[in-house]
Amino acid sequence: MWLMLFITLATIILQILNISFIENSLAYHRNLFWEQIPWQWISPSLIHLNWNHWLLNILNLYAAIILFSQVWSSKKLIYFFSLASLFILLSLHYFSTDIKEYAGMSGVLYAIITYGAVKSYTHQKIISLLLIGFIILKLFFDEKVNSFLGINNMLEDIYIVTDVHWYGVGFALLFLLFERIVLKYYNLTYFK
Repeated sequence: MWLMLFITLATIILQILNISFIENSLAYHRNLFWEQIPWQWISPSLIHLNWNHWLLNILNLYAAIILFSQVWSSKKLIYFFSLASLFILLSLHYFSTDIKEYAGMSGVLYAIITYGAVKSYTHQKIISLLLIGFIILKLFFDEKVNSFLGINNMLEDIYIVTDVHWYGVGFALLFLLFERIVLKYYNLTYFK
């Protein structure tokens, strides 16, 4: 519970700073990514383009943490969130060279939900299958679904970077593979 409050407070403070004072320097900027600004390796996942964007993402984060509470310890969630954010931003930098700026948590949310759905499959099969099915459909029909649901309108005609959704799911699958092969093979325990 304290982690959810901490994340909420951190995102609110960073959002206020980013919008009011710092003029978007906490967002991902392709041309500045390697320019001695190390906070840009995680801060783009904590700030948002506007308050509607923030509200959608923070509510989804709460829902994912509550729905998959048996999967996430505070420590594991912090590690996973940080690694997913870094993976997504590096993927944006190297594979989505046409994207010059980005801010938002949706890629990390896709990673958290994908990981949670797979890990909790034995405990909540129907919910896990529904979420995995929805994620697969959403990935393949992202622009059409966003337009149909009016998400772009809600975000004031801001283009949603759908590449980060793919990178988030990719990170979750790679992380699951890493857990399965490396950690199980060597019988290692980590951030429980």
